[in-house]
Amino acid sequence: MRRFSVLCDHCGVIEKRRERYGQSVTVKDRIFTRVPFTPAVIAAADAVVVATDHSSFAWDDVALHARIVVDARGVVPREKVTGVLVPLSGPLHRG
Repeated sequence: MRRFSVLCDHCGVIEKRRERYGQSVTVKDRIFTRVPFTPAVIAAADAVVVATDHSSFAWDDVALHARIVVDARGVVPREKVTGVLVPLSGPLHRG
């Protein structure tokens, strides 16, 4: 099964815990292990869900490498999308 990447409000909390406790963290009996945010990781995911608009993420890389992007924040540059962009408002966009 391919990895499902989620960029979410909890990522900041998970990242802070990871910095304090190590490369993985358990939240509600589920283990989250940090993976690098690289084009290869993005491309390997079935979909990328954007639920927050942190400026530290490379949104151009998401647009160029993700097969499916669900963008709840409107931060992924539509003109650079090569896969399918599913915005919360507006029409579906195919790159």
